[in-house]
Amino acid sequence: MNSWTTFSPAPAVTIISNTLASPSVFTTLQVHQLQVGDKVTIAGNSVAACNGAGLVVASIPTAWTFTCTGVDAAAAGTGGTVVRTAVIHTKSTSDLWMKNFERSYCMILLNTDNNYDYTVYGTDNPADAFSAATVLATAANQTATSQPKLVSGILCANFPYIGVAIKNVGGDVSTVTAKLSCYDV
Repeated sequence: MNSWTTFSPAPAVTIISNTLASPSVFTTLQVHQLQVGDKVTIAGNSVAACNGAGLVVASIPTAWTFTCTGVDAAAAGTGGTVVRTAVIHTKSTSDLWMKNFERSYCMILLNTDNNYDYTVYGTDNPADAFSAATVLATAANQTATSQPKLVSGILCANFPYIGVAIKNVGGDVSTVTAKLSCYDV
């Protein structure tokens, strides 16, 4: 069995400041782990126009900065937090794909306090976005449990790279952890 690869949504991250710009550039205290296409909620910023839910990350200039589509600051701001609220990516990077090593099946171990959707993807090219890959399995509004849930038996033999996208259905997205592994029967 391959070693586990973990895909975890980013927790709430402290915003230090944001620029007077169009779009406003937000600087965080910690590495934010956001990616282009993530949906986020910004709350508590001193510039009211910068706060909001369902904002889409437009760019990642550095590991500590990001911009959001349509967030233009009328003044420089400080404070607040950013929380990822949707983790289905419109653009993938190589660390979201796991090398399959010619195994027959894959499984996901999910741990969440909230209901969730998941999709497992397969591709020949780890540079592909998830939207360009083949869907191997998908399920919507799965019930949360107090124990990790194992989803196995997903046929993935034809693809050298496997990826998984998890979307929380309500609740705090930071409570979701998914581990993907490939195996033979």
